[in-house]
Amino acid sequence: MDIEQVGVIGAGQMGNGIAHVFASAGYHVRLNDVSADALAAAQALIAKNMDRQVAKATMTAQDRDAALARITTTLDLAELGQSDLIIEAATEKEDVKNEIFKALQPHLKPETILTSNTSSISITRLASRTDRPEKFMGFHFMNPVPVMQLVELIRGIATDEETFKTCHAVVERLGKTSATAEDFPAFIVNRILMPMINEAIYTLYEGVGSVTSIDTSLKLGANHPMGPLELADFIGLDTCLSIMNVLHDGLADTKYRPCPLLTKYVEAGWLGRKTKRGFYDYRGETPVPTRGLVCLEGQCFFTKPRHKAARIGRPFLNFCRIKRCAHHRALRFIKRVNHLVDQQALPQSGRDFIGNLIHPAVLPGKVNRHHSGF
Repeated sequence: MDIEQVGVIGAGQMGNGIAHVFASAGYHVRLNDVSADALAAAQALIAKNMDRQVAKATMTAQDRDAALARITTTLDLAELGQSDLIIEAATEKEDVKNEIFKALQPHLKPETILTSNTSSISITRLASRTDRPEKFMGFHFMNPVPVMQLVELIRGIATDEETFKTCHAVVERLGKTSATAEDFPAFIVNRILMPMINEAIYTLYEGVGSVTSIDTSLKLGANHPMGPLELADFIGLDTCLSIMNVLHDGLADTKYRPCPLLTKYVEAGWLGRKTKRGFYDYRGETPVPTRGLVCLEGQCFFTKPRHKAARIGRPFLNFCRIKRCAHHRALRFIKRVNHLVDQQALPQSGRDFIGNLIHPAVLPGKVNRHHSGF
């Protein structure tokens, strides 16, 4: 089957990159999103990235203009119905993807191939919710799409050979390299990559090393271009958590349990670069490791990075010696620390060390460890 018209669902980080490479390869692309602002931002980013390619002489100005002209946008999902190939690149949530495919089905041509850019969710399960499981497969691009060479192709249990060969030919036309993966949780790349990132977060959570130390160690010690925490911020901490949950649920192995610190960051809305805060704070000119704080009824306790206590739970929880603190406030502080341990937001070793700092400085002779909980 010849592919000429391509529909891309989702104009975010992955969707706009996919639209970019398809338009550059000569395909006519229709980019869909539920937000007009997201579509406008995607078009601007694609143009900016193509301008960069022109400046580097990897694309001519004429090719850039032609590629941009091949991209159209729409808020109406039905307008993708005449596409030969559709790539879903929405958020990494299975129920969202299922709703998209359900809404799309009535508008599709019989021969249209459906694919998902999911990085972890079962292709067989997604395909089973459509009217064409034999014409459905995983089409997983790496981020950033215009730069990364690899595309994972994942067959569902019902995917036919013609669909696979068609998608393989598309990858070749894009000038990229495909790797075929079986339909197991997280496929190949993320099955290996995400547990490493999760372990790096555990290393931070348990106080083995700081953000800077962990990233520097992997960059200089393992020759990684980015440290694991920097990479997690780049991918998106919500995406990392979703993939780890898929691995944990799908393989039922405790080694894939998401680090509690990762969960806390996502709950706080600290998702990495896209929210300007994750393991690094991106709100300034230069990213810096996130500074933690604990708030107790309006009282904030900040760390001094040189202090030993700052290394216990940084960056989510940092502590410093509290001097001349009111007795009742110190008790509230201790109660809060105990609660954080119960919620797995602070390791037991961190609570013990904090207790040693607080008691001599704050509670001489007033509260013993038995009553305070330390």
